[in-house]
Amino acid sequence: MGQFEIELPLPPQGLSPNSRVHWAQKAQWVRQYKEECGWTLVALKSSNAMAPLPVPPPVKATVTFTFSTDRRRDLDNWMAMLKPLWDAMVETGWLVDDSADKLRFGEPEMKLRGARPAGVRVRLEWDEALAALNTASRRRRV
Repeated sequence: MGQFEIELPLPPQGLSPNSRVHWAQKAQWVRQYKEECGWTLVALKSSNAMAPLPVPPPVKATVTFTFSTDRRRDLDNWMAMLKPLWDAMVETGWLVDDSADKLRFGEPEMKLRGARPAGVRVRLEWDEALAALNTASRRRRV
């Protein structure tokens, strides 16, 4: 079983499904967060020798949100706010696709981090043997 962890910043509050902002402002926040994640992923990609890129599907992504304050948060909203991250992972070559058959989600968590900055930790896991079988079957179809 292969795995790799990535630390990223939290998405802006305006990406929440419950936010009431103008569509143009939300589009700007999506673009900015996607770009910020994309540059982080590109930097990790160039220094990474741990994960085969793109990570072979099926991929299990387990997300841990860390916050510096202890207040109530809706986990489903925070997961929805990560859509630009998954798109950035596809565009930068980390994932083949973010569709449901290629990317599955583990149980997300929220943790209190204290004085350290808040963020998102994404752990990607894949079955190396299954990935090799998928690659071999794709080659036979071509």
